[in-house]
This record gives sequence, structure tokens and C-alpha cells, in this order.
Amino acid sequence: MKRTLAIISQVVIGLTFIVSGIVKCIDPIGTSIKFHDYFAVLGLDWLNDWTLFLSWVLCLLEFLIGLNVLFARNLRFFATLAGLFMLVFTPLTLYLALENPVRDCGCFGDAIVLSNWETFWKNVVLSVCVVLLLLYRSFCYQPTRKDFATIITYWELAIAIGLCYIGTNLLPLIDFRPYRPGVNILSAMGSESDSDDLTYVCVYEKDGEKKEFLLTELPEEGSGWEFVETKELTNDGKKATVEEPAISDFFLFDEFGGDYTETVLTDSNYTFLLVSPNLATAEEKYLDRIENLYEYSIEEGYNFYCVTLNDSVQVNRWKYRTGAEYDFLYSDATILETVIRANPGVVLLKEGTILWKSCLSKLDVDAITSAKLTEQTYGEIIDDNAKTKVFWLLFLMLSPIIVYLPIEKIVLSLKAKKDKSNTQKTNI
Repeated sequence: MKRTLAIISQVVIGLTFIVSGIVKCIDPIGTSIKFHDYFAVLGLDWLNDWTLFLSWVLCLLEFLIGLNVLFARNLRFFATLAGLFMLVFTPLTLYLALENPVRDCGCFGDAIVLSNWETFWKNVVLSVCVVLLLLYRSFCYQPTRKDFATIITYWELAIAIGLCYIGTNLLPLIDFRPYRPGVNILSAMGSESDSDDLTYVCVYEKDGEKKEFLLTELPEEGSGWEFVETKELTNDGKKATVEEPAISDFFLFDEFGGDYTETVLTDSNYTFLLVSPNLATAEEKYLDRIENLYEYSIEEGYNFYCVTLNDSVQVNRWKYRTGAEYDFLYSDATILETVIRANPGVVLLKEGTILWKSCLSKLDVDAITSAKLTEQTYGEIIDDNAKTKVFWLLFLMLSPIIVYLPIEKIVLSLKAKKDKSNTQKTNI
């Protein structure tokens, strides 16, 4: 019985921490955004400059804990670490479930979204497993020799670091968010109502107080107000009835507060969006690519907008530094960071459908501008091949185990036969 409980706990904790860690490694910026949400709720805004670093630490540490528990390597140390995680996060998730200051905990990134209560009960189960693991760790199953477990740990850690690097400096290897190529944003918003019949208001929260703002009255970045959701109100002020849309908070408006959301999402022409959650920290290394793409869009008659925060100071500074002549639209930073993790990044739309998106460093402007979009693949939906990427990622992670374990079994079997033969000769 003890052995059964120990092995069940070992597998549950190991796999949960591995999955939680690896999906965070794929999208470390998403985890850093979630840290921002937590710090705002807990009054720890002074830690905001460290969110990306803390994201890396959390991703890799969770992954290492899960890996070492599953392979029963340094079990006492890593089981204790898992216990410390549960001591911190179980009370925290209980608070989140009771007060609901953020919509979800982000424990599995955007890959698996759990409600705050689901997260709390998940942590209760994990806490029980951690206690059983600490009590009965001597009964745990060790699937392979310790030296090979060490090799596996370094191999998997290198993969995890590589995923973090790609997700931070390029784009996440696998996009778990609803803004994927092929998605029609307007359809995903679940709204077929005429925009003239609706008023959009944004709900923000500060010090536990929630307040609704019109698009023309959004609070300044850094004022302490945190974006919660967007609401659609009918002309009589009642909330529009919409069934749990995949995208519920996408909006665009111009400098006068005019709603441009449906204007952009229903346009049958190609529309380039230069998306920047924060122009103050936007990368300026590839400004020539932006300019070339903008000139190309003008020549071919395509739409081109820079979508960023409604901050006239930063917009004017960007125009002065870059000589930007394109039009600007505005939205919330959290929405823009969800659309694309790069700052800035480029998204191509047509009739509200995302055809593709790219960070500037990977943007092949020469190929894009070589012909009209209707005459090349860049004018069509470019699949991100998520299933293929998942397959090769799993293959890369599992290949050492798949190759080594049969070899280990053969070697041990030959060694056992040799030992048996030597014993028989000795007896003779």
C-alpha cells in the first residue's frame, strides 16, 4: 500500500510540475504578465521590473522539480521544494478563489485555463501527494540509473532554456492563445451586432475597487489601474448578451475615442497591424523593415496601422525618433501582449482573419514586398503547424529515454547472464 501511494504521488507531482513548467517555458512573457497581475493585487508593484526574470526562474524550477521527482533523483530535496511550492501557492490560490482578483491563476499558462476554484482544489490534491511523497519516498520507483537520470536532467534543462529563449526573444514556439493564424477575431468575439447598437466599456481594478471606463477615458499606464475585461453595453445601458466568446476583450479606437474595431475587422482589404504594447520599450533595431513594409502597403493600397497604448507622449516620441507617418490606433496593453508577444510585432489581417504574425527579427520584408499579396503565400493563412511542433518537441524530449532504456535493459540482461554463468563455473 505504501509503495502504491508513493508511486502514484511521484507520478502525479512529477507530471504536473513538468507540464506546468514546460508550457510556461514556451511562453515566459505570458507568465511575466501574470506576475504583473499578482503584484498589482498584492501591492508589490515595485517588483514589476523583475517579472521576466522571475518568470524564467519559476518556469525552470517547476520543470526541474517535476523531472527529478519523476526520475526519483535527489528525491528528498526536490520533494521538499515541491512542498514549499504548495505551502506558498495553496493559500494564495484559496485567496484568489474567494476574492477573485484575477480571472485565472496561469498555472498552466494559456495552454490549460483553470478557474480559481479548480486551481485551488488541484493544489489541495498536490499538497496531499507531496505529504505522501515525503513520508514514503523510500518506496518510490526509480525508472533508470542515477547517472543516466543526471544526463536526462541536463538534456531536458537545455531544451527548457532554449524554449524560454525563443519565447522571450522571438515568439512562443507554440501559440496557446486565441489569436492564432486562421482565427477570425470578429467571429471569435461571438458578436454579430451592429457596432452602432453597442457601447464598449473597459473594466479596470485598483485596490480591490472595480470601475468602468469609456474608451476615451482609459486610465494612464502606471496609474495603478489593472485591466480586467471589456463589456458590451446596449444603448439602454444593459449588458449585451454574448455566449462565452473565445475572444472577449478586443477593441481598437482612434485618438478621438472613435471605435475602430469593426472597421478594421470587417475590411475586405489586407490590413497590417504594427502591434506594440509599449512604445517606450519597443525594439528599434529593425525600423527599416517597418518603413519598407509601410511604403509597400501604401504602394499596393493596403491598410497599415500602429496599434499601441493611448499615450500621446510616447506616440509623439516614437514619431520623432522613427519619422513614422502611419496612422495610430489604441487598445489596452494586456490585449496587445496577448495578440502578439513581440514588441513590436506585425500581424496581417483580412476581413478580421489573422493570416500570419511575426516578430521584426523574423520578418522577411524582401519576400513580402516582392509581389502583391494576392500573388504569394504571404497573402494567405500561414499555418503555425502547432501539432507538428508539439510532436517534434515531445520527440526531442523523449528521444534519449526511448533510445537509452532498451539499451540499458539489454546491458543489464547480458550482465545478469554473465554473472549467472560465472556463478555456475565457480560451483563446478
